[in-house]
Order: sequence, then structure tokens, then C-alpha cells
Amino acid sequence: MSVIFINLILLQFIVNVGKCSEIAPAFYGLERPALEYELPPLFYTFDELEPYIDEGTAKMHYFEYHGTYIQEVNSILKRWRRNNVKGKHASRMSIIDILRNLSHIPLTYRTDLKNYGSGLLNHNLYWATISPNPQGEHRLPVEQLADKINTKFGSFLEFKATFTDVASNHFGSGTVVMNNLFAGTVVMNNLFAGTVVMNNLFA
Repeated sequence: MSVIFINLILLQFIVNVGKCSEIAPAFYGLERPALEYELPPLFYTFDELEPYIDEGTAKMHYFEYHGTYIQEVNSILKRWRRNNVKGKHASRMSIIDILRNLSHIPLTYRTDLKNYGSGLLNHNLYWATISPNPQGEHRLPVEQLADKINTKFGSFLEFKATFTDVASNHFGSGTVVMNNLFAGTVVMNNLFAGTVVMNNLFA
């Protein structure tokens, strides 16, 4: 069984402030069926994340962890298509569709697709929610995002305290995210091979 490793010291969050029918930018390409998924292009180089994430750690997460999840998903989907005539159905399902409908996935592939597929999506989120900060600026949310955080938590500092508390008390591996769909702005904990897609937090 695979587990997701993400450094929770690097507080990451994502808020969907658009229409519920939209796919978050980090998931572009994953909402469509594909014979093979690929590592996402990054808009920064690995060394640009320093000093917050060193270049070696960033490369390890991208090529080794994320790359392994993608290779495994591609391998499982290939076996599913090859081993069963009904497996051709896999050619018509995106990894997002698969994770949203795990109960309809053959048992032979279900657990591995859940574990590796979640790792794939969570790492896509990881790369999309971090960015270089060469000047060490103290960045704060603005406009609609700031309004939503202030309405829900009172201030960004209160949000940060809540988010840090959830992350610090997280047992095992997984991700902590902030989401804005359905129940309002919430901080939620995705344990082990969990993902916002399986929790229907992206429509």
C-alpha cells in the first residue's frame, strides 16, 4: 500500500472561489481520459523554491514521489484495459472520474488506484499551491480570498493558527487543505490516501 508524504510544515491551502463546475487549475488535464498521465509542467525551477524548500527535496518530490504515483497509475490502467474486455471502460474514465466513483471500479484495481491516484492528485495540488518568494515577502491574501478568510476566521492570523493546529495534530501522512465549496470556507484534514476529489470538494 502506498501512502502520501507531504511536508505539513509547508502550510498549503487551496480555495476554489469560482464556479462549482470548474476544475481547479492544478487538475487541468486530469479531468480527461488519458492513455498515460504525465508530470505537470511547473512555472518555476526547483532552486527558486529555496530557502523554504531546498532544490534536492523539491526534485525528489517531483521526480521520485510524484513520478512514481504517475507511473503506477499508468501501469494499473494499462493492466485494467488489457486484462478484461470490460476494462475498456477505463479508457473512457479520467483519474478524477475514477476517484469519484471508486465503488464502481473493479476490486482488483480499486485500492491501488485510490492510493496512487490520490498521490497523483495531491502532488498536483502541492505544486500548484506553492511559488517562489525570493524577497522573503510577507504575503497576505487579497480581495475575495481575504474577505472569505476574514468572514470565516476573523483574520488571516486566526486562519493561520487554525490551519497550523490541524496540520500539527495530523497523525500519519496526508494533506491539510482549505476549501470553499458547499459548506463555506473550511479547513479539512485528508488522511493518508485521501483527496479533495473523493470528498466531493471539487465539482
